[in-house]
Amino acid sequence: MFSAGDFLFYPAYGIGKVKGIEEQLDGGAARAYYILSMLDKKMSVRLPMENADAVGLRPLIGRQEVEMVFDILQEDPDVSQSQWNKRYQMNNEKLKTGSIYETAEVVRDLTQRNRKKTLGTKEARMLDTARQLLISEIAYVLDISEDAAGERIVQTLEREVVVAAE
Repeated sequence: MFSAGDFLFYPAYGIGKVKGIEEQLDGGAARAYYILSMLDKKMSVRLPMENADAVGLRPLIGRQEVEMVFDILQEDPDVSQSQWNKRYQMNNEKLKTGSIYETAEVVRDLTQRNRKKTLGTKEARMLDTARQLLISEIAYVLDISEDAAGERIVQTLEREVVVAAE
């Protein structure tokens, strides 16, 4: 359970801050809502508290977890799925979990695939979304600019290619 002032990650929107918790009558029953202020989207979201797990709401990662994300970015990509629609569905499910580790896997795998063959429109959009989610959380946690976080991700992914080529 989150409290007012907590920062969290919402897979659909990115980093948010809990502005408060409100109760509202819904069909005669009281229902509690998180009132979230999304940092990147400049918007507020009302989310029923009972839906928090289902939508992947989670606390922000810590500095140690950031290093684990970079380790995942350096691992060999999963290139087992050659059909784009099945790959898209599999990656979409990973993003819906809200796990930064699964998001890192999507970025790693789609970046590698894009190096070999240009991604289709849907997968290219998915890669951009996943990359931005990674960048924003890493930048926030490490207290660096999004440009610096993005550059570190690019350098890590390029290092993976150099190591694989050797």
